[in-house]
Amino acid sequence: IAVSEFARICNRAQAAMMLQGNASSYVCKDTLDDSFFNRCFLEHPPGPIRILGDTVNPWINPRALGTVAAFVVVGLPVVCSCSRSIRLSPAAYCAMKLSALHFLYRCSYALVLDVALYAVFQQRRPCTCALDGGSFTQVGSVYGMPSGDSMMGGLFGAFLWEAAGGSWAGRAVGASVVLGAMAERVSWG
Repeated sequence: IAVSEFARICNRAQAAMMLQGNASSYVCKDTLDDSFFNRCFLEHPPGPIRILGDTVNPWINPRALGTVAAFVVVGLPVVCSCSRSIRLSPAAYCAMKLSALHFLYRCSYALVLDVALYAVFQQRRPCTCALDGGSFTQVGSVYGMPSGDSMMGGLFGAFLWEAAGGSWAGRAVGASVVLGAMAERVSWG
């Protein structure tokens, strides 16, 4: 099968999953085995795990969070020096800058290790799907494990947990981010 043909088939299966309830329908099956951890959880219509995963997905993208952290590190001195309404003590400024640098450092784990771990593990995605009764094709990229999104979700959740200090609400947000990242990976394979 040609590379362009394979890309077209993958895009067609992904497009079908995005329709969610229109005339086109898709059926998915397990590629690896039917154990809980290797099962295909992609469902139509989407259930609560998929809805939670779709909600969390844009917020745990490693490139997006790394870019935001870099802009905070670079933009914080500019905003503090040019703004007349923002007054920070030197200690608060250093604490904010160190916190942003620490988060950028954590983002680099997901950005760098993702590619290296792909080369080591190369676990296939658990789902193959058929559009309108056609042939079953791989959903997404060939390898789904390890996931940069799940690594970043775990790191972001741990950062929020740590930044919360003794606040139970902040820790609940951190734990929710980790659980949401897990739901995102489970629902998309």
